[in-house]
Amino acid sequence: MLLNEDASNVKWVFPNHIEDDRAGACPSTLILTTEFDHFRGAAEEAADIFGRNGKLLDFGILAGTFHEAAFLDWDLKKTDAWFTAISRACIKHLPQPLTRSILDDLSHTLYTKAF
Repeated sequence: MLLNEDASNVKWVFPNHIEDDRAGACPSTLILTTEFDHFRGAAEEAADIFGRNGKLLDFGILAGTFHEAAFLDWDLKKTDAWFTAISRACIKHLPQPLTRSILDDLSHTLYTKAF
């Protein structure tokens, strides 16, 4: 389906068109992207929006990899870096009992590599 010109500015379709007052009412947000991600520009815009409204927990760009790389091939060198970045954000921003549960789930996912 192609979007008509009017739909290209609809905030419900493209969240980066959100007004500042709505962004300020959103939960705090973690935004991660990759160096060669085709959505990197949108991630940078979102980081700007949430940052200027005091709702950006953290923003990161993982160097040398592309969109979804950590999930497409578990043997890529950057896979561990992606999950390390998520782990660091959990430790920094979440309550410890919840962090422990998330990190246990991540460890299980990383080392069982179910195909």
